[in-house]
Amino acid sequence: LGGGQATFMVKDRVLESVGGTLRIAEGARRIEIRDLQGTIYGGRAWAQASIGGERRDWRLEVGMAGASLPGLIRGGASTNVFANRGDVNAWLSLGGDLDRDGSLRGVGRLEATHARMGELPLTLRLLQATQLMLPLADSLDTAEVGFHVHGNELRFERFDLACPTLKLLCTGS
Repeated sequence: LGGGQATFMVKDRVLESVGGTLRIAEGARRIEIRDLQGTIYGGRAWAQASIGGERRDWRLEVGMAGASLPGLIRGGASTNVFANRGDVNAWLSLGGDLDRDGSLRGVGRLEATHARMGELPLTLRLLQATQLMLPLADSLDTAEVGFHVHGNELRFERFDLACPTLKLLCTGS
């Protein structure tokens, strides 16, 4: 697929230099995409998938490493309001049975580092000064999210957002 020369658009996000292998197996009853790789906003992306076959199941694995957070959030457009820098690493593995409702299972992880997300408004900075409060960092700089999917439920095992002066640690579904 693509021979390392293709470009794909996914939700207005550009993947470049894409290549991989498409395989039709088990007497044309199973389709597999193997070693699909490319670049996405300065990082590397990969995927593999399969559907059909004797067990009538499906599976999808996708991941990325070192992608630019602003590129992923806005498709490359720049702004000073939210996510104007940072790197993203992420992976997701999903699968299920084609003939059984509620069979969706999966696991995933997302990590943003060296980021600048959700800056504090000017009014809050003024409030800090007038109340002689210790300075707070003006944006979140890391995010770590880990989750499981079971049927139609998404369970966060970790949903952590942090900056030098604040750390939010969350779990739940």
